[in-house]
Amino acid sequence: NKEKGIYIPSGKADINERVFISNENGENGYPSYSNENKKVAFTSGIAGVNYIYIKQYKDTSPSNGERLQNGNSLDTMPNWSPDGKNLVYVSRASKSNMEIFVIKDALSENRKILQLTNSELDKTIPIWSPDGKMIAFYSLRVNNSDKENKVFDLCVIDAENGKEIARVEFVHRQERRGPVWVRMPDYLGNIKNWLYFISGDYNGIKALEIEEGKIYGVLEGVKVEGLKGYAYGNITDLDCIYVGGGTEKGVRIAYSALSENHQKRIYCAICETMKDGFIIKKEASKFK
Repeated sequence: NKEKGIYIPSGKADINERVFISNENGENGYPSYSNENKKVAFTSGIAGVNYIYIKQYKDTSPSNGERLQNGNSLDTMPNWSPDGKNLVYVSRASKSNMEIFVIKDALSENRKILQLTNSELDKTIPIWSPDGKMIAFYSLRVNNSDKENKVFDLCVIDAENGKEIARVEFVHRQERRGPVWVRMPDYLGNIKNWLYFISGDYNGIKALEIEEGKIYGVLEGVKVEGLKGYAYGNITDLDCIYVGGGTEKGVRIAYSALSENHQKRIYCAICETMKDGFIIKKEASKFK
């Protein structure tokens, strides 16, 4: 059977051992786990079209659990809100393009589905802010069939009414995950919401400070000769977390980048906010 399934760690000593929790049939993907409700939400095509399913973590019964929608829409990329009550996802429900929807009170029999966006451009990979009040996602600038030259904007909307809060034009979309939210202090010590992303300018790392709407450079991208299309630059994937104590206080960043010989490497760095941007506190280390 070559169908994709959803797995979780077995919890045994062998960290490579895993447990299968989704149905063996159909394509299954985009799992999202909530530590608040101990549920896994994921996409499955077992019914002939993609729907969102939820299942109890470690439930290994041969079923996909509860399906949350009906109809002929294509629903995918679910993501739990921080409190484990709501699900955001993208759906081709009423048009040919993908829009952002939220299932309010997803575990309740009285759940409601809200459509937050409505335009002619596809949206993808929605991610909740740490406080659950905002949702960030990528939006195509122009719908076209050229898969090698897709150009995106990074958008932030209100999670209740879909009102646009911020937009950054021409960004590099990460393939399997969205931009990275971090709640952390600015250089004055004020706690704010930050959104880290890969820019379209040589694929460097930048941070959007939501409250003020300012964009700061974090790490510069490096031009790599011989690359074509929108892969012009070297940083291609990103994750980060804020560490608030110790001698290495700051934002710990991990990212993949292309070396001069076009091989991907994993790099790490520690950054701290300054008045006019970020400063690298520790040299990036490279893992081959």
